[in-house]
Amino acid sequence: MSLDLFTVFHVNASFSAVPPEDLGGVLDRCVWPLLDASTLPGVRFGIEMPGDTVEQLAAADPLLLDALRAGVAAGRLEVVGSGLVQAILPLVPAALGAHDLVRGREVYGRVFGQVPRIAYLHEQTYAAGLVPLYREAGYEAIVAEWENPASAHGWPETLRYRSATVEGTAGARIACLWNSSVVFQRVQRYAHGEIDLEDVLALLASHHEPDAARALCLYGNDCEVFDYRPGALLGAAGPRGEWARLAALFAGLAADPRFAFVTPSEALARHPPAGPPLRLESAAVPLPTKKQAKYNVTRWAACGRGNVRTNARGHALHRALEVADALQRAGAGPAVIAEPELARLRDEVLRLWGSDLRTHTTDARHFAAEEHAGALGAQLASLVARLERPLVDRPLAPDELVLFNPHPMPWAAWPFATDARWPPGVVRGVLAVEAAGRPIPAQAEEVETYRDGSLRAARLVLAPVIPPLGVLRVRCRPGPPPAACGPARERIDTAAVGLVLAPRRGAALRTLTFPRLAPMPLAGTVAQGAFASIELAADWYTGNLVLYDADGAKHTDLEPTALVAAAAPEECPIRIPVTAQLSGAYGELAKTIYVYRDVPRVDVRYHFRFRDLRPRSLSLGILTLDPAAFRPADLAYATVNGGREVEVFPLGATRVRQHEPVSSAVSARGCLGATEGWVDVGDARKGITLAYDPATLAAVPLVQHEPAGERALTRLLLSLAESDDTAAPFWRGHTRFTVAYLGRGADRAEARRQAIAAAAGLHVVRPSWGASA
Repeated sequence: MSLDLFTVFHVNASFSAVPPEDLGGVLDRCVWPLLDASTLPGVRFGIEMPGDTVEQLAAADPLLLDALRAGVAAGRLEVVGSGLVQAILPLVPAALGAHDLVRGREVYGRVFGQVPRIAYLHEQTYAAGLVPLYREAGYEAIVAEWENPASAHGWPETLRYRSATVEGTAGARIACLWNSSVVFQRVQRYAHGEIDLEDVLALLASHHEPDAARALCLYGNDCEVFDYRPGALLGAAGPRGEWARLAALFAGLAADPRFAFVTPSEALARHPPAGPPLRLESAAVPLPTKKQAKYNVTRWAACGRGNVRTNARGHALHRALEVADALQRAGAGPAVIAEPELARLRDEVLRLWGSDLRTHTTDARHFAAEEHAGALGAQLASLVARLERPLVDRPLAPDELVLFNPHPMPWAAWPFATDARWPPGVVRGVLAVEAAGRPIPAQAEEVETYRDGSLRAARLVLAPVIPPLGVLRVRCRPGPPPAACGPARERIDTAAVGLVLAPRRGAALRTLTFPRLAPMPLAGTVAQGAFASIELAADWYTGNLVLYDADGAKHTDLEPTALVAAAAPEECPIRIPVTAQLSGAYGELAKTIYVYRDVPRVDVRYHFRFRDLRPRSLSLGILTLDPAAFRPADLAYATVNGGREVEVFPLGATRVRQHEPVSSAVSARGCLGATEGWVDVGDARKGITLAYDPATLAAVPLVQHEPAGERALTRLLLSLAESDDTAAPFWRGHTRFTVAYLGRGADRAEARRQAIAAAAGLHVVRPSWGASA
């Protein structure tokens, strides 16, 4: 039997380092030769293009699009699906990811008169939560990389030669064709003249079994790496002859009876799934990607030109869209904005999630995206302001705010903080808040006063009850004079939290207990000597930061500091704030710890003034579980990676080191998507959910789990910067970021609701004079 060879050539007009003015030359050098090669006798190709690329090709070279259509009609070419744009979907909120896949199929239907059955995973990056999204969009199969999940799970080699059934979240299943990083990299090296034709033929012959029906992906990667180098000038000095070498390879394979070219759909039909469904993800590699470990998801999450901030901008724009949609559903009367216009706005937000804006993008593309984001943000802010009007039945007084709950869940008296401002003389003393004439729990923090002693601005903390899409008007009232603050103590106990701080270690959390959930501490500092292994013989902290500078030197915030009470306890009915001032290689840091009274929660707020920092790696909000509180066999972590359902990863005896450098140039092995802004770790009865606002900074969660006999070292880290070949992170000036540690019991669904609330908050309508930045 012949070995069936199929291909998926990825064509992308937004390739990161291709200037827009070079697109025509790239089409001439890279795409036209692919179409010419598809006319060779016996040759068939799969070609994958995002929807935006299809439309850009149509505008740049209509003859190329005609040739592509002709190849599809003749059966020589098959269009494999993508999205409207190539985005790293495990990092993208589920609503936008689903929109991406649907809009891409709409473009294919309009341009080619048919929609593809098979989709190529963007950058071959997978998450279990994406399977339902691909199925809902209408896809029957995906193309995913073989080597990384096969290595993680120890699959037998024979599985790679036929399609498989892949199972994602909520039991969703989809067929899967296997791509091969090893094979496509060898083909690239042959085309580039680094190895000979005989080397490629020997590799392919090793996969051929005369008595077995097999399929193999000959090439499943970028089209623009042949006769062109991203970032290179399109001059006579550029590479030439690479497509000629490939054409010789294709012609030789088509004439060799050991091999036969098929389209991806033919490969799927001739080698249908067999055997039980497979899971591609694992605790160590939750988001498998193509190629070697140096090429992992941190590339788009925490490297590049400050991708943590770039992704935060995407989250913020998406949240504005979600708030607009919720306001429209909550308002009375006819819709203010039609669905086609909302869809267009989603397209524009989605385009700013393009993967190519996060790697080797050109200056022109980068600054154009910044300009686009600013204009789109202003447009969405104006839209939200227009949709707010029906919710406010009468003008707001200077001491009023309107709280809107945009979530599909009730806001169940969860704490919420927002900035507020008042005119002179309106609010004095200790602030009180009323709703419908009745007091609600509230407190003012970081208070600024006018010369007359009245409040000018404050961080207002509330604990309201609001139904889904509900509105609550609150009024700020004056209260008694503030009390004097006493000294802050290392130990703080409330009804819901027991916390001991370590002032000699940068106000790290020494022990963190949630007495209503468990009598013992669940997290804190694990002292040297807790583990017999010398490899783990160190102190492991909670609430600290770790910086590796550009030279690879390690710095922390574990320096002696003084604990200062930010307010008198009697003025803090919701949470007790304690502050500490620190200084280090990172710059200046004001750290505030908030201990909640009635909910099992502690927040750590970091306020940096960075000193022109170019970190190799920067992590904060670190959580270290107390190994005495959990059995390793029972531990798991959970989050949402671009889908709608929670993904749970049992840890057990698996060693997980996502934070570990791959090399001196690549600082981490992988990460989580955590697209709702939370990660949970614990067992079925208790645990801690780490939550943060990805629209402020889209921090990247990294997991470390080191089994050590009957105990384990288990940590979560939030990264603000990692390094690889794309990285140029730079931090200067003021940056604020808050991490919440939420204790949870057996109800993980409730923990998820509270984490989303902590991450996303409520929407606030303010008096026009007092809108705050």
